[in-house]
Amino acid sequence: MSSSSQKPAVKSARHYALAAFGCAIFSAIYECFSHEVYSPWMVGLCAIPLLTGAVPALAIARLRISVSWIASQLWACAVLTLTLGCCFAGVLEIYGTTSPWLPLFFVVSATLMLGSVLSQQLGGRMCHWDGGADT
Repeated sequence: MSSSSQKPAVKSARHYALAAFGCAIFSAIYECFSHEVYSPWMVGLCAIPLLTGAVPALAIARLRISVSWIASQLWACAVLTLTLGCCFAGVLEIYGTTSPWLPLFFVVSATLMLGSVLSQQLGGRMCHWDGGADT
């Protein structure tokens, strides 16, 4: 596998690292205005895109694994859903309330991750992305 096949994974890792940095900034600013009420969900918010996005993307680049488009898109949606779920949980905890919808973020995220892994294991046999070109 050529080094050009590593480029998408390295680019994704950069995007996830940037998202983690953005989450850290958001969390710090949010907690400055939370009247000294802190939430572990907010404190660890930046860890989600870092540990579930950047680290796996760097491992994929290092191991030179080819990942299908659908698998990478499902994984990105799972990371986003999990990050938003943790942010929502942190906001609710700081405000001292709950929501019956909160577990849905984690269930949807886990389902998307499972779908990503399964689509990669199927090797793209079930769906091929042609870049949107009409044939």
